[in-house]
Amino acid sequence: MNSKERVQATLEGRIPDRVPWGEFAVDFDTVERIIGHETYFRAKAKSRIAFWEGRHDEVAESYRHDHIELHRRLDLDIVTFPLATWEIPPESDDPPPRKVDESTWVDRYGRVFKYSAQSEDITCVRDPVEEARTFSPDDFRGTPAAPERDVRSWAVLEAVIGALKNEKFICGPSGGIVGLVLPGGLVKAAPFLVGWPELIEAATARLPGHPAVGGHGPRPPEKESRRAFCPLGRRSTREPDRRHAGRREAGRAAGHGLRQGRRPVHPGDEPQHRRRQPLR
Repeated sequence: MNSKERVQATLEGRIPDRVPWGEFAVDFDTVERIIGHETYFRAKAKSRIAFWEGRHDEVAESYRHDHIELHRRLDLDIVTFPLATWEIPPESDDPPPRKVDESTWVDRYGRVFKYSAQSEDITCVRDPVEEARTFSPDDFRGTPAAPERDVRSWAVLEAVIGALKNEKFICGPSGGIVGLVLPGGLVKAAPFLVGWPELIEAATARLPGHPAVGGHGPRPPEKESRRAFCPLGRRSTREPDRRHAGRREAGRAAGHGLRQGRRPVHPGDEPQHRRRQPLR
Protein backbone atom coordinates (compact mmCIF):
# COMPACT_ATOMS: atom_id res chain seq x y z
CA MET A 1 0.00 0.00 0.00
CA ASN A 2 1.58 3.27 -1.08
CA SER A 3 0.89 6.68 0.45
CA LYS A 4 -1.94 7.55 -1.92
CA GLU A 5 -3.69 4.23 -1.37
CA ARG A 6 -3.19 4.55 2.39
CA VAL A 7 -4.95 7.92 2.60
CA GLN A 8 -7.72 6.90 0.22
CA ALA A 9 -8.40 3.78 2.29
CA THR A 10 -8.65 5.88 5.44
CA LEU A 11 -11.03 8.39 3.86
CA GLU A 12 -13.22 5.53 2.64
CA GLY A 13 -13.40 4.02 6.13
CA ARG A 14 -11.13 1.07 5.40
CA ILE A 15 -8.22 0.15 7.66
CA PRO A 16 -4.84 1.08 6.12
CA ASP A 17 -1.58 -0.73 6.75
CA ARG A 18 -0.55 2.16 9.03
CA VAL A 19 -1.82 5.59 10.04
CA PRO A 20 -1.22 8.09 7.19
CA TRP A 21 1.31 10.79 7.99
CA GLY A 22 1.14 14.37 6.77
CA GLU A 23 2.46 17.74 7.92
CA PHE A 24 0.72 21.05 7.29
CA ALA A 25 4.15 22.62 6.76
CA VAL A 26 7.84 21.78 7.21
CA ASP A 27 9.78 25.02 7.65
CA PHE A 28 12.94 25.88 5.78
CA ASP A 29 15.42 25.28 8.63
CA THR A 30 14.21 21.69 8.98
CA VAL A 31 14.05 21.27 5.20
CA GLU A 32 17.66 22.42 4.85
CA ARG A 33 18.85 19.83 7.37
CA ILE A 34 16.96 17.10 5.51
CA ILE A 35 17.98 17.93 1.94
CA GLY A 36 21.49 19.18 2.84
CA HIS A 37 21.50 22.62 1.21
CA GLU A 38 19.90 26.05 1.44
CA THR A 39 16.38 26.55 0.17
CA TYR A 40 13.69 29.15 -0.40
CA PHE A 41 11.06 26.50 0.33
CA ARG A 42 9.06 27.76 3.36
CA ALA A 43 11.68 30.50 3.85
CA LYS A 44 9.09 33.28 3.94
CA ALA A 45 11.36 36.23 4.74
CA LYS A 46 14.12 35.14 2.37
CA SER A 47 11.59 34.56 -0.41
CA ARG A 48 10.05 38.01 0.02
CA ILE A 49 13.45 39.71 -0.17
CA ALA A 50 14.28 37.70 -3.29
CA PHE A 51 11.00 38.79 -4.90
CA TRP A 52 11.77 42.42 -4.03
CA GLU A 53 15.10 42.00 -5.80
CA GLY A 54 13.55 40.38 -8.89
CA ARG A 55 14.91 36.85 -8.34
CA HIS A 56 11.60 35.14 -9.13
CA ASP A 57 13.08 32.38 -11.29
CA GLU A 58 15.54 31.41 -8.55
CA VAL A 59 12.77 31.08 -5.98
CA ALA A 60 10.46 29.18 -8.35
CA GLU A 61 13.17 26.62 -9.12
CA SER A 62 13.83 26.12 -5.41
CA TYR A 63 10.13 25.66 -4.66
CA ARG A 64 9.86 23.06 -7.40
CA HIS A 65 13.05 21.08 -6.86
CA ASP A 66 13.22 21.17 -3.06
CA HIS A 67 9.57 20.25 -2.52
CA ILE A 68 10.01 17.10 -4.56
CA GLU A 69 13.34 16.29 -2.89
CA LEU A 70 11.81 16.72 0.57
CA HIS A 71 9.13 14.15 -0.19
CA ARG A 72 11.67 11.77 -1.69
CA ARG A 73 13.61 11.85 1.58
CA LEU A 74 10.70 11.86 4.06
CA ASP A 75 8.13 9.10 4.33
CA LEU A 76 5.24 11.58 4.27
CA ASP A 77 1.98 10.33 2.81
CA ILE A 78 0.37 13.72 2.14
CA VAL A 79 1.69 16.59 0.01
CA THR A 80 0.57 20.09 1.03
CA PHE A 81 1.14 23.57 -0.40
CA PRO A 82 1.21 26.11 2.43
CA LEU A 83 2.61 29.63 2.19
CA ALA A 84 6.01 30.02 0.50
CA THR A 85 5.92 26.71 -1.37
CA TRP A 86 4.40 27.49 -4.77
CA GLU A 87 3.05 31.01 -5.32
CA ILE A 88 5.26 33.45 -7.21
CA PRO A 89 4.03 37.07 -7.20
CA PRO A 90 3.95 39.00 -10.48
CA GLU A 91 7.08 40.99 -11.20
CA SER A 92 6.95 44.74 -10.59
CA ASP A 93 8.82 47.79 -11.80
CA ASP A 94 8.89 49.20 -8.28
CA PRO A 95 12.34 49.45 -6.68
CA PRO A 96 13.02 47.22 -3.68
CA PRO A 97 11.93 48.71 -0.35
CA ARG A 98 14.57 50.74 1.45
CA LYS A 99 16.10 49.00 4.45
CA VAL A 100 15.83 51.25 7.51
CA ASP A 101 17.40 48.90 10.05
CA GLU A 102 18.04 45.18 10.49
CA SER A 103 14.34 44.35 10.70
CA THR A 104 12.50 47.21 8.95
CA TRP A 105 11.89 48.22 5.34
CA VAL A 106 9.87 51.07 3.77
CA ASP A 107 8.71 51.02 0.14
CA ARG A 108 8.06 53.94 -2.22
CA TYR A 109 4.42 54.14 -1.09
CA GLY A 110 5.32 54.50 2.57
CA ARG A 111 4.36 50.97 3.53
CA VAL A 112 6.36 49.66 6.48
CA PHE A 113 7.53 46.02 6.61
CA LYS A 114 8.91 44.33 9.72
CA TYR A 115 10.81 41.08 10.13
CA SER A 116 9.75 38.70 12.92
CA ALA A 117 12.26 36.14 14.17
CA GLN A 118 9.40 34.15 15.73
CA SER A 119 7.55 33.59 12.47
CA GLU A 120 10.59 33.96 10.17
CA ASP A 121 8.44 36.25 8.03
CA ILE A 122 8.33 39.86 6.84
CA THR A 123 4.93 41.46 7.32
CA CYS A 124 3.45 44.81 6.30
CA VAL A 125 2.67 46.54 9.60
CA ARG A 126 1.56 49.89 8.20
CA ASP A 127 -0.05 50.59 4.84
CA PRO A 128 -0.88 54.28 4.29
CA VAL A 129 -2.37 53.44 0.89
CA GLU A 130 -5.05 51.24 2.48
CA GLU A 131 -5.46 53.61 5.41
CA ALA A 132 -6.29 56.48 3.03
CA ARG A 133 -8.70 54.41 0.96
CA THR A 134 -12.44 54.96 1.39
CA PHE A 135 -15.00 52.17 1.15
CA SER A 136 -18.69 51.72 0.48
CA PRO A 137 -20.86 48.62 0.05
CA ASP A 138 -21.03 49.36 -3.69
CA ASP A 139 -17.29 48.67 -3.94
CA PHE A 140 -18.04 45.01 -3.33
CA ARG A 141 -20.97 44.48 -5.69
CA GLY A 142 -20.65 41.94 -8.47
CA THR A 143 -18.22 39.11 -9.05
CA PRO A 144 -14.66 39.70 -7.86
CA ALA A 145 -11.85 39.61 -10.37
CA ALA A 146 -9.76 36.48 -10.48
CA PRO A 147 -6.47 36.86 -8.59
CA GLU A 148 -3.47 37.62 -10.76
CA ARG A 149 -1.07 34.67 -10.80
CA ASP A 150 2.39 34.51 -12.26
CA VAL A 151 2.66 31.65 -14.73
CA ARG A 152 5.58 30.26 -12.72
CA SER A 153 3.19 29.52 -9.85
CA TRP A 154 1.28 27.07 -12.03
CA ALA A 155 4.53 25.59 -13.32
CA VAL A 156 5.66 24.83 -9.75
CA LEU A 157 2.33 23.17 -8.93
CA GLU A 158 2.28 21.11 -12.10
CA ALA A 159 5.86 19.92 -11.59
CA VAL A 160 5.37 18.84 -7.97
CA ILE A 161 1.98 17.21 -8.58
CA GLY A 162 3.24 15.51 -11.74
CA ALA A 163 6.22 14.03 -9.88
CA LEU A 164 4.30 12.78 -6.84
CA LYS A 165 0.68 12.22 -7.86
CA ASN A 166 0.95 8.48 -8.43
CA GLU A 167 2.45 7.69 -5.03
CA LYS A 168 1.39 10.51 -2.69
CA PHE A 169 -1.98 11.97 -1.68
CA ILE A 170 -2.09 15.58 -2.92
CA CYS A 171 -3.79 18.37 -0.96
CA GLY A 172 -3.73 21.26 -3.38
CA PRO A 173 -3.63 24.94 -2.42
CA SER A 174 -6.81 26.35 -0.91
CA GLY A 175 -8.28 29.82 -0.76
CA GLY A 176 -7.01 30.18 2.78
CA ILE A 177 -8.92 30.87 5.98
CA VAL A 178 -10.59 34.20 6.68
CA GLY A 179 -11.59 34.93 10.27
CA LEU A 180 -12.77 38.52 9.85
CA VAL A 181 -13.12 40.62 6.73
CA LEU A 182 -11.46 43.95 7.54
CA PRO A 183 -11.44 46.43 4.62
CA GLY A 184 -8.45 48.71 5.07
CA GLY A 185 -6.98 46.72 7.94
CA LEU A 186 -7.83 46.14 11.59
CA VAL A 187 -7.56 49.72 12.87
CA LYS A 188 -9.63 51.19 10.04
CA ALA A 189 -12.26 48.45 9.83
CA ALA A 190 -12.83 47.60 13.50
CA PRO A 191 -15.38 50.43 13.97
CA PHE A 192 -17.24 49.19 10.86
CA LEU A 193 -17.99 45.88 12.59
CA VAL A 194 -20.35 47.76 14.93
CA GLY A 195 -21.16 51.01 13.16
CA TRP A 196 -21.38 49.92 9.51
CA PRO A 197 -22.20 46.20 9.35
CA GLU A 198 -23.61 46.58 5.83
CA LEU A 199 -20.10 47.28 4.56
CA ILE A 200 -18.67 44.20 6.27
CA GLU A 201 -21.52 42.04 4.98
CA ALA A 202 -20.98 43.28 1.42
CA ALA A 203 -17.23 42.66 1.62
CA THR A 204 -17.77 39.20 3.11
CA ALA A 205 -20.30 38.26 0.43
CA ARG A 206 -17.69 38.97 -2.23
CA LEU A 207 -15.25 36.39 -0.91
CA PRO A 208 -14.59 33.49 -3.31
CA GLY A 209 -16.59 30.49 -2.16
CA HIS A 210 -19.48 32.57 -0.79
CA PRO A 211 -22.90 31.63 -2.28
CA ALA A 212 -23.33 35.23 -3.48
CA VAL A 213 -20.42 34.83 -5.90
CA GLY A 214 -21.10 31.29 -7.08
CA GLY A 215 -19.45 29.49 -4.20
CA HIS A 216 -20.30 26.19 -2.63
CA GLY A 217 -23.58 27.27 -1.07
CA PRO A 218 -24.78 26.49 2.43
CA ARG A 219 -22.75 24.40 4.83
CA PRO A 220 -23.46 20.67 4.69
CA PRO A 221 -25.49 18.99 7.44
CA GLU A 222 -23.73 18.66 10.77
CA LYS A 223 -23.01 14.97 10.23
CA GLU A 224 -21.30 15.63 6.92
CA SER A 225 -19.34 18.62 8.25
CA ARG A 226 -17.94 16.46 11.06
CA ARG A 227 -16.78 13.94 8.50
CA ALA A 228 -15.02 16.70 6.57
CA PHE A 229 -12.99 17.68 9.63
CA CYS A 230 -12.53 14.20 11.10
CA PRO A 231 -11.78 11.88 8.18
CA LEU A 232 -10.29 9.29 10.52
CA GLY A 233 -13.36 9.20 12.76
CA ARG A 234 -15.37 6.80 10.64
CA ARG A 235 -17.25 5.26 13.53
CA SER A 236 -18.31 8.61 14.96
CA THR A 237 -19.99 9.69 11.72
CA ARG A 238 -21.22 6.59 9.91
CA GLU A 239 -22.30 4.10 12.52
CA PRO A 240 -22.79 3.89 16.30
CA ASP A 241 -19.62 3.38 18.26
CA ARG A 242 -19.94 -0.05 19.87
CA ARG A 243 -16.49 -0.14 21.45
CA HIS A 244 -17.61 1.20 24.84
CA ALA A 245 -21.24 0.13 24.73
CA GLY A 246 -20.74 -2.19 27.73
CA ARG A 247 -19.31 0.63 29.78
CA ARG A 248 -22.21 2.90 28.92
CA GLU A 249 -24.71 0.21 29.85
CA ALA A 250 -22.96 -0.29 33.19
CA GLY A 251 -23.17 3.44 33.80
CA ARG A 252 -26.88 3.44 33.08
CA ALA A 253 -27.37 0.47 35.40
CA ALA A 254 -25.47 2.24 38.17
CA GLY A 255 -27.61 5.35 37.78
CA HIS A 256 -30.78 3.25 37.77
CA GLY A 257 -29.62 1.54 40.96
CA LEU A 258 -29.14 4.88 42.69
CA ARG A 259 -32.60 6.02 41.66
CA GLN A 260 -34.12 2.79 43.00
CA GLY A 261 -32.21 3.01 46.30
CA ARG A 262 -30.01 0.05 45.44
CA ARG A 263 -26.24 -0.06 45.77
CA PRO A 264 -24.68 0.65 42.37
CA VAL A 265 -22.32 -1.80 40.77
CA HIS A 266 -18.71 -0.59 40.91
CA PRO A 267 -15.86 -1.82 38.70
CA GLY A 268 -14.21 -3.29 41.80
CA ASP A 269 -17.18 -5.60 42.31
CA GLU A 270 -16.47 -7.38 39.04
CA PRO A 271 -14.21 -10.41 38.81
CA GLN A 272 -10.58 -9.49 38.16
CA HIS A 273 -10.61 -10.80 34.60
CA ARG A 274 -13.57 -8.57 33.71
CA ARG A 275 -12.18 -5.30 35.00
CA ARG A 276 -11.56 -2.69 32.32
CA GLN A 277 -8.64 -0.36 32.15
CA PRO A 278 -9.58 3.32 32.52
CA LEU A 279 -9.85 5.40 29.37
CA ARG A 280 -6.73 7.33 28.59
